[in-house]
Amino acid sequence: MRLVVFALAIFSLFVAFGGPAEAVESEPMPTLWKAPPGVERLPHAIWQADGPFRVQEIGTVRGDLRVEQGRVAVIVEDSLYSLVSASLLQYQDDLAAKGYTSVLSLVGGGTAEDLRAYLIGLYGEAEGLVGALFVGDVPYIIYELMQDWDGAGGDPAEYEDFPCDLFFMDMDGSWLDDGAGGTVTPSNGKYDGWSDASHEIEIWVGRMPVSVLPVLGTSYSLVNKYFLRNHKYRTGQLVPETPAAEALAYVDDDWGYMVSPTEGDAWCLEQVYGSGQVTAVFDVGSAPGNNATAADYTTNHLTQNYQLILLRSHGYPQGHGFYRDYQSLFEYVTSMDYRDIDPAVCFYSLYVCSGCDYTGSAFLGGTTVFNKATPGLFSWGSTKTGGMWNDDAFYTVLDEPNTFGAAFVDWFNVSHATWPALAPRWWYGMVMIGDPALIPNYDYFPPGQPQELAAFLDVGKIEVRWHSNAEPDLDYYNVYRATDGVTPAFVTAVEPPDTAYSDFDVSYMTTYTYWVSAVDTLGNESILSDPDSCTFYDVTSVAGGAPPAPIFTNRPNPLNPSTEVVFSLERSQPVALAVYDISGRLLHTLVEGVLPAGVHTFIWDGTDDSGGPAASGVYLCRLEKDGRLVGTRKLVVLR
Repeated sequence: MRLVVFALAIFSLFVAFGGPAEAVESEPMPTLWKAPPGVERLPHAIWQADGPFRVQEIGTVRGDLRVEQGRVAVIVEDSLYSLVSASLLQYQDDLAAKGYTSVLSLVGGGTAEDLRAYLIGLYGEAEGLVGALFVGDVPYIIYELMQDWDGAGGDPAEYEDFPCDLFFMDMDGSWLDDGAGGTVTPSNGKYDGWSDASHEIEIWVGRMPVSVLPVLGTSYSLVNKYFLRNHKYRTGQLVPETPAAEALAYVDDDWGYMVSPTEGDAWCLEQVYGSGQVTAVFDVGSAPGNNATAADYTTNHLTQNYQLILLRSHGYPQGHGFYRDYQSLFEYVTSMDYRDIDPAVCFYSLYVCSGCDYTGSAFLGGTTVFNKATPGLFSWGSTKTGGMWNDDAFYTVLDEPNTFGAAFVDWFNVSHATWPALAPRWWYGMVMIGDPALIPNYDYFPPGQPQELAAFLDVGKIEVRWHSNAEPDLDYYNVYRATDGVTPAFVTAVEPPDTAYSDFDVSYMTTYTYWVSAVDTLGNESILSDPDSCTFYDVTSVAGGAPPAPIFTNRPNPLNPSTEVVFSLERSQPVALAVYDISGRLLHTLVEGVLPAGVHTFIWDGTDDSGGPAASGVYLCRLEKDGRLVGTRKLVVLR
């Protein structure tokens, strides 16, 4: 842990909710609604359908079977689709690269019950379902309860209603609106009970509720900007490979004792980011309690390049705050502050009262993920009082490594099974904003581009060879092929140390173009190698009994001090063989005219047509037959 600051005394209030000796295992202080004057806490309206439920499956993109991860449903508001379709297709391709099959479905009208029934149908199919991402205005439910935070009947029971996405993550339970034993109003459109033998969720669900964030931009611009940043993160373009990513635990007075113990906040973050990569700022006790403050957080930390921030503070949907001088003054950090600072942070754990209530305009969880210039990528927190604790069950799954969604499912199921009586008031409001299929502090960096690929003719096949990659986590190579010269199609995978592929599936007088990519053990794939092409025919049937030989190759390369360029002709035909510089300027013509069938060899001695030596560099040798370009070889001159 890089920095830990704290005061020494333990405030007696902590003991009432589980003192420091039981920091991880006991029920902590709940997050409280604390809002500026004039900001009221109002009941939630239920979802209003605009007609019958409609769903249209646009298409399925299959995941890479070698790293199969299951199927994801991408659920999109139908009126938004035409403006974000290209971004969604890129997202499906990004999921496929990591082994996820995705089905893209447009929805409109209907109720949350209709949408849940559709998800349950997908879950029951042979391909199953591991998660779903809701994009745009998608139905939700409101859950209501009476809650007693001290657990002993000493506090007056408190009413609270809130959006509850667990409804969509549960694939086999029943949800009730029967009054919860007379504690709330029955049959009012708000759920008040969940009947499930195991009380487990089966899938994860993330949301992108962009319509409530108009201050950040139009719904379609926020979606497009988000998926662009998501793609950059998934392809290693967003976060530099070095230095190592860092995380921040920023914890206000009431939870400072939860930071430093084993399985505490700093320990949890270190499971993902490593020792020395976690900064912890927190207060414990009453004198003076000025380490975690609004000014310090906004000035010294939101401006830093942390990848993840774990935040614990009281608040409301549009902000949160920190005590100063130990609870004598509460100072706010609002969504507007996040908009103005525009942090580079990717991930936020928001233990903030109602901080992820996505029914409220400019809500905190949405602002962090869809910010105006630098969107985050993912936040998780509660739509009500309460929030995530028992965090070790979450971060140890992330560390495997695993996705936020998988860690969330595991954490909820473990926590609910361990503390079933606490679950409704603490965790029924937990939601995920953004893409839960992401992994923090993950190696999204692909191997280098394979080099020196060459394709040449052999007896009954085309032989493809390339130089080996040096990455220690290299897993295999992908071989691609095209007959139009421009559209690579996957053919097979080759495991190291092999760096060759024999293509027997070839047709007479057909030209094939080949590429190779390198893939590491985490499924990151390099860009494709430079292509090479070869035309297949049976070299043993060439007139004159020409022996097997490459159709178009050269040796040696680089020149030493010259190179032999070899090609074969199936019949007598016009041929042009010439060397060009990299800008396309003709340097030297080796042959131009009609040649007979057979194998032909021409020597280039590294000079131009006037006999002058070519400078060091890369040159292109182009072969044309019957006026049509059939191949290009790179020739390297080293002086």
